[in-house]
Amino acid sequence: MFGNGLVMSQGEEWVRHRHVITPAFNPTNLKAMASLIVETTNKMLDNWKDSGPQEIDVEREITATAGDIIAKTSFGISYQSGRLVFKKLIRTSQMTLFKTSRHMGWVMNEALRLYPSSPIAQRQAKAGIHVIDDLSIPSGTNIWIAIVGMHHDPALWGEDVNKFKPERFKDDIHGGCKHKMGYFPFGFGGRMCIDRNLTFLEYKIVLTLILTRLSFTISPTYSHSPSIELTLRPSYGLPLALQPL
Repeated sequence: MFGNGLVMSQGEEWVRHRHVITPAFNPTNLKAMASLIVETTNKMLDNWKDSGPQEIDVEREITATAGDIIAKTSFGISYQSGRLVFKKLIRTSQMTLFKTSRHMGWVMNEALRLYPSSPIAQRQAKAGIHVIDDLSIPSGTNIWIAIVGMHHDPALWGEDVNKFKPERFKDDIHGGCKHKMGYFPFGFGGRMCIDRNLTFLEYKIVLTLILTRLSFTISPTYSHSPSIELTLRPSYGLPLALQPL
């Protein structure tokens, strides 16, 4: 991704990388990935459940599982088996939960508003831009966009900007933001995060499987301290107290 990869490359080099990678994230291939996401998530949950009631650092566990999912979806996709598992999942109650309700989408969108994985975005002005009055941006200027700042700006979101309010997204894909470019957890334009759809699929499957097998509460040892470590992460993990259903 970095070096001369998709994230950092520009111009024709970027176009070439994008064209090579994009087919992996089309709907057909995403359906094939579903079986591997389920398999990996169930393995994680089996380990949790076999240990009985316990407290675990979910941030660390989910990060490790996400890495396993990436490895399997990158090198172990079987379209036929993936398609069969995906069809079976659609018939189950947990799959019905997120296919018939938009609430999970609202929750994820709101979580990404408050805590976007990528707290900043970088762009370069390809031409001079006149912003306002005597403020202009010269061509070639590197621009750093504070996504976290925009997502927490009362002028864009209102006085309840810091409140977790998933219903913001009930009737508006922009969450009621006063500027249509004020919400962009995956970036925007041609350089929008390429695995956005996989992220949503993975989130829905993983969270649904967790909720069908476990109940949980936030540990009293949890300390709320988000920090920027390339991505936005909890400084002291995310300990949850788990109880098998």
